[in-house]
Amino acid sequence: LTNNLPLFVEESENKYYSQIHEVVNQISSNPKYKIILVCGPSSSGKTTTSNIVVRELEKKGQHSVCISLDDFFINRVDTPKLPNGRYDYESPRALDKDCLNEFIKNLLEKKHAFKPIYNFVRGEREEQFEEIILTDDSIVVIEGIHALNPDVITTHQDNLYKLYICPNSNFDLDGKTIIPAKSLRLMRRSLRDFYSRGHSISTTINMWEDVLRGEELYIKPFKKLATYVVDSTHMFEPYLYANYLLPLLENIQQSETSLSMIKMLSNFDTLDKAYIPKTSLIWEFLVK
Repeated sequence: LTNNLPLFVEESENKYYSQIHEVVNQISSNPKYKIILVCGPSSSGKTTTSNIVVRELEKKGQHSVCISLDDFFINRVDTPKLPNGRYDYESPRALDKDCLNEFIKNLLEKKHAFKPIYNFVRGEREEQFEEIILTDDSIVVIEGIHALNPDVITTHQDNLYKLYICPNSNFDLDGKTIIPAKSLRLMRRSLRDFYSRGHSISTTINMWEDVLRGEELYIKPFKKLATYVVDSTHMFEPYLYANYLLPLLENIQQSETSLSMIKMLSNFDTLDKAYIPKTSLIWEFLVK
């Protein structure tokens, strides 16, 4: 792996955080930005990045709050379905766009708005709403896979800072790509779903094609609209996943995808999570 693990991890963390600091400086230096939209494909690190941006803005004296587009889901029974019968949560039609745009409009024009609260257990919106207040020095961060879609958010475009986040770096060995960025995201999601959502590795792998299909249709086309693109790749990730994901992959019924990931991770030594800082984005995909 390396003779200096702490330095290797620190350099990877610094590369990510330097991008975040550039984003925060751009936002804090331009008073027109009152809402930050954070978008990216699955397992890019949207949630953690949004919270880190909030934290860094707070350090500059700008009160901030983070909101998820998931709270603007329509009720599950009304969600469009895929040809295979599964609900199409990747589609922008799964969102209540009228409610979302009214929320943003009221927030910017009236300085307060009421946000719906979605109950994921029941698959429907709660009866109560949460009031969000926008002061002169506050900024609202809204994160979700459709945040940059101009057909989803149609109002007050000049006041929106658009941040796209995704692992954009492949892992190469002897001039050949051994882990593409897309596969790194599947590794992240497999661990996160296993640790945090109670899903088997096989379940995540089986739904991955649906996820990728939705990304190609609804997310990646709007990357070009971003004010700033963050590469969330951390160069130590494969070493970490060789330690924690590889054994899980070896214990499931093998598929072409699982065998491919096993082959990829077999190229790497292992890294213990004890080396990962508590503030790292990577904890979004691990269990502490």
